[in-house]
Formats: sequence, structure tokens, C-alpha cells
Amino acid sequence: MVKKYGKTPAQVLIRWSLQKGLVPLPKSVTHSRIDENANVYDFELSAEEMKSLETGEYAPCAWDPTTSTD
Repeated sequence: MVKKYGKTPAQVLIRWSLQKGLVPLPKSVTHSRIDENANVYDFELSAEEMKSLETGEYAPCAWDPTTSTD
């Protein structure tokens, strides 16, 4: 997909997150990477490509509001 779309792996995964309806929060202090992270609206992954990126694992790295009992 990286070669097909001419994007970085990070851009492909940001796009995947957006198409899943998630809100990715990429971070960087490097201006070029910040620009790169925002440049994900000029391509769309196919349903097959989306499925190929599925891992079946859900492992949030911080507080998860979908499982909170508060």
C-alpha cells in the first residue's frame, strides 16, 4: 500500500484509523512529519486493504472510555 499510494506506513495507518471512524492522535515535533501526518485525505483504502490491516487485537495504550465503569 505504501508503494501503491506513495505514502509512508504512518500515513497508511492514519488513513486506516480515519476510515474505521477512529480519531488517531499522531504526534511529532518535526515540522515535516506534522505535515506528512495531515496529508492523508487524498487517497482511500479499499475494503480489501482495510481488512488486510486488521489484527483482531484491541489494545488501547491509555484509558479506554469504551470499557470504563465510571
